[in-house]
Amino acid sequence: MKTKNKKRLYVYSAQGKAAAMRRIKFIKCCGEKVLKLDFSRLVDEQEEIKLIEGAKKTIKKQPEKSLLILTDVTGSKYTKNVASELTDFIKHNTPYTKAGAVLGVSGITLLLFKAIVKHSGRKNMKAFTDEKKAKEWLLAHSGRKKKETAKAAKKKVIKPRKKAKKKIRPAVR
Repeated sequence: MKTKNKKRLYVYSAQGKAAAMRRIKFIKCCGEKVLKLDFSRLVDEQEEIKLIEGAKKTIKKQPEKSLLILTDVTGSKYTKNVASELTDFIKHNTPYTKAGAVLGVSGITLLLFKAIVKHSGRKNMKAFTDEKKAKEWLLAHSGRKKKETAKAAKKKVIKPRKKAKKKIRPAVR
């Protein structure tokens, strides 16, 4: 919701803060914890910057090299200030991140994404158009073995062991 009062853009109302926190959350994906950042359909520069700051605070609380991050930027608008904030954001996340996947990047935004990633020096980050493929890529970079990840994807079914049939031997006299 846009207001004419510019000071209000810098302060979240109780509802605005709750809405922002719904955009920054941990999800489970095949037994792995993934930080999902929903920056989709953002058009207000100040709102984007506030979400980036909120995400920084969440990430800073995590152990180093522990995070798998899935970021959705589908339909968002970018300004020079937002691009600069995103570059700082990616640099800030580097020590905490195992891998990062970005959704909704295509066309001009793909060029912007590639420039930001190159400028930040990150190697463990990739753009995707499909969420399923992005999650698969993140899981491949989680540090778990492929077999473990596949087993977690399928719920483990423990089958009862078959009892060995006892052979009856004739009594020896």
